[in-house]
Amino acid sequence: SMDLVVPNSYRWLFYVSIDWMMILTAMGLAIKSENIFIFWLASLIIGNRQHALAFLGHDGSHHSVSRNQSWNDSLTCIFSFWPIGLGLQGYRRFHFSHHRHLGTSADPELLHKTWAAPDFSLPVTKYKILFHVLRDLTGYGIRDVIRLVRLVPPATAADILGPAAMTGVFWFSCIMTNHYEI
Repeated sequence: SMDLVVPNSYRWLFYVSIDWMMILTAMGLAIKSENIFIFWLASLIIGNRQHALAFLGHDGSHHSVSRNQSWNDSLTCIFSFWPIGLGLQGYRRFHFSHHRHLGTSADPELLHKTWAAPDFSLPVTKYKILFHVLRDLTGYGIRDVIRLVRLVPPATAADILGPAAMTGVFWFSCIMTNHYEI
């Protein structure tokens, strides 16, 4: 459908608003509850919606949020990529290289899939999922984050300063509301 390629800021903002409402609701429930199950459930919801924000950021990298490039990039950065620690220009460079070299040895996503295998190969068993959860709970999953940062390095100062500023705002808000235990 041609509707999918027509930039629509209102539709994009609607979806990003739903994701943010779910993230904030999950955070609020986790803060108010002292139940470990609620914390666990909130972390699943937050992680899922962060992944959804990444998809919306992908759309923004393709200039699908607004016909005005400045507005497109600002919305994408502020509401999607920066809060999850990504820079738009670095991601755009990586992702457009993927499109240019799709399926070839120069495709940067194939490099990602190569080092991620066999951890993320299908099919995934319940034991494999449990292994990944336990690995992430011990902090070992940080190696995947480091690999991704190397694969998609910041391309501009804004790619560094934007996510850093968002992290600062988050921690400042937590401290000012006495919820730094998150």
